[in-house]
Amino acid sequence: MNTNMPDNPVMELPHDTLVFDPAEPQQRESTREWVLSDTRGGFSMGTAQGTPTRRYHALLIAPLVPPVQRTALLNAVDEHLHIPLGGQCDCDLDVRLTPLDFAGLPQTPSKSVHQRAFTHEPGQCSWDYAVQTQVGIIRIRKVLTLAQRRDACRIEYTIESGVHSDQPDRPVMLTLRPLLSMRDFHELNAPGSIDHIPFDTEPFLEPAVEAFSVRRHGLDRALNIRGVHLQSNAQPEIWRQLRYAQETARGQTDTEDLFCPGTFTCAIEPHTTTTVSLEVSLADAEQLDWQRDQQNRERRVQSTIDHALKAAGEPRDPSVREHIARLAAAGDDFIVERAVEGIESRSIIAGYPWFSDWGRDTMISLPGLLLTTGRHEEALLCLHTFANARQHGLIPNRFDDFAGPAHFNTVDAPLWFIHACAQWAASSGHEADSLLLDACDDIIDSYARGTINKIGLDE
Repeated sequence: MNTNMPDNPVMELPHDTLVFDPAEPQQRESTREWVLSDTRGGFSMGTAQGTPTRRYHALLIAPLVPPVQRTALLNAVDEHLHIPLGGQCDCDLDVRLTPLDFAGLPQTPSKSVHQRAFTHEPGQCSWDYAVQTQVGIIRIRKVLTLAQRRDACRIEYTIESGVHSDQPDRPVMLTLRPLLSMRDFHELNAPGSIDHIPFDTEPFLEPAVEAFSVRRHGLDRALNIRGVHLQSNAQPEIWRQLRYAQETARGQTDTEDLFCPGTFTCAIEPHTTTTVSLEVSLADAEQLDWQRDQQNRERRVQSTIDHALKAAGEPRDPSVREHIARLAAAGDDFIVERAVEGIESRSIIAGYPWFSDWGRDTMISLPGLLLTTGRHEEALLCLHTFANARQHGLIPNRFDDFAGPAHFNTVDAPLWFIHACAQWAASSGHEADSLLLDACDDIIDSYARGTINKIGLDE
């Protein structure tokens, strides 16, 4: 027995890595889905291979009225690698890192032949590729980071070139084409529907940055796409009939057209390591320190894990500790901002990708998501959110997806609210404040005398 091993070792932040075997023609894990949350109701979602298979798969979906009115902005990036082979070969090699599925074309490969691994962790996903050629190997690491509270994402590419070339005037070229929908996240741009809808693209420059600002008619906010250490070329075009396999399987409309404002390119010299990135954000989003933002997220998630382990009595079984850590880290994605009468508050998303914040789901999950993880102040804000939104002695069954009036058609959510208030008081060691007490009294009185939708005590 190792007597030097601590009783309760510090848990590292959970992460999942899938390793892909290039010898396997098919790999089920390539379609495994992941989600990242921006803590405001927006999210990124996709598959381990990167191929979008649902209308909800996009690299940036932002809430225009947090946490709702969610709008799909950046759906995918076409990543094209052109490798001159030189020598006696009369052809070059063209590689696309992320397979996209288009109606009328051959079916998308079940696995990217160059992908070696996929990793998911809080706030980030990464893809590793190795492109083996007769002139050497190129390794690429792609990292998607979703910012917190900024309506922004970054896709960073680190390219290690091991190629040798007898044509110095023909370097390896990386070309990135952002594909945009700029639509409500439940809808699709039906084929042909955006032919006559104007997308306005304006280039602009910053130090070491070339960028586009894109507007779609009917959407009052522009999308900025910044290419860091990349050259840009405005070439607006429509990419037609991207197909989503999961929508096909569900019997739903499954194809849409996307808008490409132009290209971003970079020359990769032999035997070098090059890092470039696309930073995509709504135009009024603040400039972001990406490293600090990710560190802040990791500290918050680590704190929730530490509190959850303490609440569980600091179990010594490594498997139990790992499961608790994974639950605490995953729970962080569901806690979101919601403004109430202009004041920042909190709420809980019922599920990704379909749902907004629902009263019943919020009150049932609040003790696990916020109390056992030590987030008592946010739990109180969450209770205040629903207490302030109550009508007729009821808290909302759900808030509206489009920032309209809340819906009051639930018989049990107000009772779960009372239960959650009691749980908060017991866990925090504080008495419920006047707002919570008034809300609980209002619910009880309304049930006693009867309220809307035939809700009330029976005889």
